Amino acid sequence: MTRYLAIDTETTGSSPIKGGHLVTELASIEFLNDKPSGIVFNLKLNPEGKKSTGRAFRVHCIPHDELIDKLRLADDME
Repeated sequence: MTRYLAIDTETTGSSPIKGGHLVTELASIEFLNDKPSGIVFNLKLNPEGKKSTGRAFRVHCIPHDELIDKLRLADDME
């Protein structure tokens, strides 16, 4: 049996160094023998006031208002 995860992230922009952009969403799907197993992980994160660039928003379509009450990456995730 072959098992692997496909992982995806969404961010506020394309450059963590130049633009200080942050992760807004982490997601993964488990595959067994090249077929989705049905196990999906999705977590939206608060980008600590950093708003998405227009280009990033057109890709992920996650409005800033939807992220305000989410965990920050720096928060304790226990």
